[in-house]
Amino acid sequence: SQRSGASCYYTSYSGTIPVEGKNGGKAAEISTLGWGEGNTFTDLGGEIKNKHAGMLFIGNHQYQNGTESIDRGHEFGSRPTKLKFDYKFKSINGEQFKAYVVLENRENGSVELGRGELISNADKNDFVEATVSIKYTNTNLKATHMYIVFISSIENSPSVEASKGGLGALDGYSDSRYVGNVLTIDNVELIYD
Repeated sequence: SQRSGASCYYTSYSGTIPVEGKNGGKAAEISTLGWGEGNTFTDLGGEIKNKHAGMLFIGNHQYQNGTESIDRGHEFGSRPTKLKFDYKFKSINGEQFKAYVVLENRENGSVELGRGELISNADKNDFVEATVSIKYTNTNLKATHMYIVFISSIENSPSVEASKGGLGALDGYSDSRYVGNVLTIDNVELIYD
């Protein structure tokens, strides 16, 4: 957290952090978070400046001077039939997460060739396997790019709840925060049938 006055308070944590995976390796925990300078300690009826769903995706992200730009995808020349991954999920207020894959041809602009997605709000305390079939709507053009996106909530204004954390005043309440949906992803794999 960056400091907010004399104390850290919860102001900014990454929406995606590494955690222990299904088989002991690393997985990605993707959370909806309240963030921004000026957020105040959750136990004092705190204030949330911003809240957004966490995202994990192939591509580049920039946030400068209040402007966000996302360039999703990278060069990819084949056509998988499915996306497979393991996940755990904790929903707040029944909000849904979304996982999707898109294949495109970007030779003359951007033409979507195929897509597959999973949307769910079912809590999963342990890792479960998900398989998302990719439906191709254009088989004439070759694939040049692909992106895969995992997003913790599909709501425009997602819900968050106060989490006190374990660090007290002497540590600036630096682990207090506002957290919404939590999606954990592991073992992402493309399938070719």
